Amino acid sequence: DDVDTLRELGRLQRRRGLSEEAIKAMTHLTEVRPADAGARLELLNLLLSLNPPRFAEANRQFRAGEREGLATDPMLLMARAQMEQLRGRMQDGLPFARRAIERSDAADSNLTPQQKRELLQAYLNLLTAAEAYDELLQATQAHVADPQTAPWWILRARGQALARLNRRDESV
Repeated sequence: DDVDTLRELGRLQRRRGLSEEAIKAMTHLTEVRPADAGARLELLNLLLSLNPPRFAEANRQFRAGEREGLATDPMLLMARAQMEQLRGRMQDGLPFARRAIERSDAADSNLTPQQKRELLQAYLNLLTAAEAYDELLQATQAHVADPQTAPWWILRARGQALARLNRRDESV
C-alpha cells in the first residue's frame, strides 16, 4: 500500500501497454489516498484514453472524488469537461470548464503557472470545439493587452475566432 510504489507501478504498466494492470494499480492508489487529486486525475486520464473510453468508470471516479472534497479541483473539473467533449456532449462540458477556470483564478488556488496555462489551453480548445467564439474572445481579452508579450496560442485562438465570426478586420 505504499503510495509511491502504487503510482510508479500504474505508470509503468501503462507505458508497457498493460491497461488493465495500470487501472488496478491506480484504482488501488485512489483507495489508499482518496483525496489525492493527482492520483485520481491520472486514473481518469487512463480511463478516458482507452479505445473505447470507459465513461462509466470515469463517472464513478468523478463521484468518488466529489465525496472526498475534490468537487472544486480545477484540474478535475477540466477533465470532466473534456470527458463530456469525448462523449459528444459539449454543452454539458462547458460549465465544468468555466468552473475550472474560475477556480484556477481563485486566490486559494495552489496551481503552478504551467497548470494554469494547461487549463487555459484546454478551455480555449473546448470553446473552439463548441464554436463559442464570443466567449473565447472575452476569455482571452485580458491576455492580449500587449500583443507583443501575449502567448502565440492565445493570439492564434483569437485570430481563428475572429475569422469564424467574419471579423477579420479587428485586431487580434
